[in-house]
Parts: sequence; C-alpha cells; structure tokens
Amino acid sequence: MMRHVLVVAVSVWSCSCSAVRAPEAPWRPPEGEPIIERVAVPGTTVELEFVRLRGAADSGRDLCVARTEMTWALAELFHTSHIKPERMKKLRLDAVTRPTVPYVSPLHDTWGPSATRPAMYISSKHAKGCAHWLSLACERPLRLPTESEWDRLCTAVPRVPIGRYAWTAANAGERAHDAGTLDADGLGLFDLQGNVSEWVVRSGDVCVLKGASYADADADANCVRAIEDTAALSDGDPQDPKSQWWRVGAPWAGFRVVFED
Repeated sequence: MMRHVLVVAVSVWSCSCSAVRAPEAPWRPPEGEPIIERVAVPGTTVELEFVRLRGAADSGRDLCVARTEMTWALAELFHTSHIKPERMKKLRLDAVTRPTVPYVSPLHDTWGPSATRPAMYISSKHAKGCAHWLSLACERPLRLPTESEWDRLCTAVPRVPIGRYAWTAANAGERAHDAGTLDADGLGLFDLQGNVSEWVVRSGDVCVLKGASYADADADANCVRAIEDTAALSDGDPQDPKSQWWRVGAPWAGFRVVFED
C-alpha cells in the first residue's frame, strides 16, 4: 500500500512594525458632587477653591482646576508697588519677577468693587508669572492649563442655555461681573465660558485665549474659538516698547490656574 505524505512548508514572516495604538478614550467627568479643595494663600485672607477632576490632566493625573477665573484680590497684589518689605517676604513676592505698574489703571472702578471681579488686560507673561508666584506662596505646582486640558473641560458638559453659565454680550451689559455669580457648570466650575477669556498654553511659550468674554456674542461661547497673542491686543498702549505684562487692547483677557496631583 502506497502512502502519500503531505509536506507543508511554513514560512515565518516577521516585521519590525510598531504596535497599533488604540484610540484614546474620551475623558469622562466624574459622577456625583464635585470634589472641592481649598488652598489658602499665606499673608492674605484669600482662599482659592479648586475642583478635583480625576484623570483630566494631559498626563492622566488628577487636574485640580480653580473654580473661578483669577480675581483682582490676588492679581493686584502681584503688581502693586505699595507693599512693605516684610509683607513682600511673607507673600514670597520677593522671589519672583513682577509686572510693571500699568500705564492706566485696569481696575475700572466705575464697575464697582474690583476684588471679586476677574483680573483683566492680562498678558500671557503676566498670567504665567502670577501662577508661578502663587505656586511658591501656596507650595502647590500652580500653572496655566494647556489648551488640550481646557478643551477637555469645555467639551465635557453642556452649558445650555448659555446665559445661565456665561456673561456674554447678551446679558453682561458691556462689562465684566463678579466671578462665580452665575450657575456652576456640571464640573463645578464658574465662567469657563464668558466673563473674560482665559490664557492657556498651546505649546512651549505659545499661549492663546480660549472661551468667550462679556464682549462676545453667544455664538462665540464655544470650545473651538482661540485668539492668538498678536500686536492687536496691545492696541492703545502708549508705551514704546509696548508692555509685555499688559494687553491694553484686550480688557477681556484673563486666566485661571490649575495644578496636577
């Protein structure tokens, strides 16, 4: 009896291809009540409130986000020249480079008390400098959010109708309002859209302004719009060279701080 033997040749093909990475799952906000953390600023009566958002940082760590935009209660301390040396040391202001005094007062006192209103006319250098000062004073790694972090927060929850959550041209009366006076959004944050636009880090030293302001139409209160830091933001500045610390043409330019944990 003849036997037929089938010989199967197997060839092995190898490839030095890199592994295919699965698309990153969209960040989802935590359920339940916001986790609020408070950070006292030494030498002041100010206490900053942050919302802890699990996994919201670009690194995947928790991102603690200031509930409101930075107000003049702290921002004015950063630039004022009327502080005694002893208090300067206590505030850690002696350890940082501080802004020049503005050519014209940015506080708009005719709008009412300034301490609870968002800091305005702020340049990105000013915003980063103030965050650095507070990181030293509070012993927390405070910084500006990245653009991708801000976008993540902006797209995470609906803000409808926008007038409940944002001061825009439709309801602001052509002025900024006290921080945190409208409803908090689903993340527990105030004014992420509206009141003042916020400096965020796009890449390296490049910053852009995100979010609408009191001067913008409701349609501009979206998560896409970004304003680049161009010479137009310094229009009206009489100084030569123009200030690196102030944006005279942008009374609606402000910021908020975050830290990772």
